[in-house]
Amino acid sequence: MSIERMRFRKYGRAYQLRIESHRDLAHLLELSESHWMATSAPAEAFACDAVCLKHLDDDGNGRIRCDEVRRAVRWVLDVLADHSGVDEADEELRLAALRLDHSDGGRIHAAAKRILRNLGLPDNETVSLGQVRDRKRILAAANANGDGIIPPTAAKDEQIAAFLQDAIASVGGETDASGVPGLTEALLDRLLKEAEAFMAWSEKGDPPDEEARRTLMPLGADTGAAAAALESVEGKVDDYFRLCATVAYDPASATALALNLKPDGALETYGEKLLGAPLAPLDPKGRLDLNGPLNPAWRKQLDALREKVIGPLLGKGVATIDEEQWRRIRRILAPHAAWAAAKPDTKVALLGLDKLRRYLDPGYRKGVIRLIAADKAAAAEIEGMVLVEKLILYQRWILEFVNNFVNFSRLYDPDSRALFETGTLVMDGRQFTLCVRVDNRAAHARIAENSRLFVIYVELTQEAKGERREIAAAVTSGGKGNLYVGKHGIFVDRLDRPWDATVVQIIENPISLGQAIKAPFKRAGELVQGQIERLAGSSQKVMEQQVSAKAAAVSTSVQQSVQQPASAPEAPQAAAPAGVGSSGIRDIMIGGSIAFAAVGSSLAYITKTVKGLEDPARTIAVVVAFLIVALLLPMIINAWIKLRQRDLGTLLEASGWAINGRMRLTRIMNGVFTRRPKLPKKARKQRWDRLRGYSRAVRKPFVWSLKRANETGRDIWESM
Repeated sequence: MSIERMRFRKYGRAYQLRIESHRDLAHLLELSESHWMATSAPAEAFACDAVCLKHLDDDGNGRIRCDEVRRAVRWVLDVLADHSGVDEADEELRLAALRLDHSDGGRIHAAAKRILRNLGLPDNETVSLGQVRDRKRILAAANANGDGIIPPTAAKDEQIAAFLQDAIASVGGETDASGVPGLTEALLDRLLKEAEAFMAWSEKGDPPDEEARRTLMPLGADTGAAAAALESVEGKVDDYFRLCATVAYDPASATALALNLKPDGALETYGEKLLGAPLAPLDPKGRLDLNGPLNPAWRKQLDALREKVIGPLLGKGVATIDEEQWRRIRRILAPHAAWAAAKPDTKVALLGLDKLRRYLDPGYRKGVIRLIAADKAAAAEIEGMVLVEKLILYQRWILEFVNNFVNFSRLYDPDSRALFETGTLVMDGRQFTLCVRVDNRAAHARIAENSRLFVIYVELTQEAKGERREIAAAVTSGGKGNLYVGKHGIFVDRLDRPWDATVVQIIENPISLGQAIKAPFKRAGELVQGQIERLAGSSQKVMEQQVSAKAAAVSTSVQQSVQQPASAPEAPQAAAPAGVGSSGIRDIMIGGSIAFAAVGSSLAYITKTVKGLEDPARTIAVVVAFLIVALLLPMIINAWIKLRQRDLGTLLEASGWAINGRMRLTRIMNGVFTRRPKLPKKARKQRWDRLRGYSRAVRKPFVWSLKRANETGRDIWESM
């Protein structure tokens, strides 16, 4: 599409395709995947519009590959005749920019026109992403929306609208794209099928033959009530006659079958016993006397049985029935019971026979089917709305996306943020911006160790929402500072939401050249400091022991001189404690003399040698410089090699990316990814606290020494 040459630019010490306009996108289609920085990445890694990522991931596997990016770029370039919107990352689509001779271009144009018309903007020549996403408003204004669901408001005929309303009340409805319930073709067929079944059942209840009618309805209109009364107590009456037969066979069983009505303190238990008890006292002759004693728990049902069944079928004066009469009653009502049991379980019965008979007219079904067909006919046009949204999203994001996938120009641009940077970690007075999401820390760390980067794994929490996740942050400048496992800080994501942050793991590597050079000296200093502290503590302990021993000796001597006569011979002098007697002092003096002699002879030799040189100062400087270089040069080279090997690509690969080349850190980006923000320009530093702290640090040991000496002298005086 373009005759311009491809332009490559070095990002992170690797030449990558420069993509700044739609013309560069055309070059991308010609570029081999081996020259892309990434060939695959998790879709969730990008802080991009979620719907746009879903379109890019056209196979829905959660990963975006280079072939999917190619298809997206080719589609955008083919559908648009004017690509200025892509260059500007515009969220408004100009209808004039579409290629109407392209199949998707024509559909998008028609769908955009429909959107604008439904929104009351038929004369607009542009459509925005916000307008396209106002789906409910768009579809609510449409007579057809392509989903095959017809709400009552879609019917202009009042009778069809009433039919739809009754149908939804009877068989339910599905939610239309406009957000209201409607009828589908499947629900329509279900309604008519249930209506036909109910009508057929109803017709069986009113047969044309007189004898068949009497068989089905022996009591006419009262048959239904009689059948209900019989059904309510049928099982208990059967049980009663069975128990009577048992007593007739074995009179002794009457005691066992009798109801024990002794109260046990629980009314609920008493009521349950009544419900399970026989309807009346058991009669060995097998008769149920409805005028005799009856179980109070079943009296109401028995009264209804006598009034609605026994009286009409056997005579009003009949109050006692036997098992044969009971069977006769059941035989008479059995046809009606069978017919009633076959009643369809459907809500269409609530509409009534007259309305159902009218709704079964074919005209209603044809009217609804026409509406459904008209609605589905608009499906192709409605699907174009999805294409409109897709095109606007690609127009807005495609350039940004490829600059975070085909090349990493956004990552190496100090003035922008890459789409895969999750946010900013604030900790130890610094800001860490190169943060990537971590799903499996153990697996991530195994790969990230090869990156040569100093990486801290941080757990993020939002206790109020119960959310928890982990990130990996690269430390690229300065030193380790006060970073340690358990260190707390704060993380601000791309949506400016704050998270509590806690360091949970650290991968240590050189961070900067200065830090790598100072590391051996720092370790040596820590070693010397430890030895000095150990020796100081030991010396202090020995001194305290010596002073205490000397004070005790003096006190003992004074007491003896007071108690003994003046002419008494002197007591033998106590042996001095080890290290504090004359021999100890002598040893110290001899050792000190030897040390000073050695130092003095060395200084004399150096002085004599220097005096013999023509330019002693310059020679000393050269020697010192040579010694420093000789010591530091191997460390500098080693640290420089390690720092040159730091690879951001390995950090991304640990997060599931497929990276083609090495992504080196540049000097500028070191300070971008990890930086200590400067104070505001008008801020002023006050050093009083520092000076006061220094003076205290100087005074404190001196005051402590005087205080200790004073206490020691007082102890000696008191002991005397």
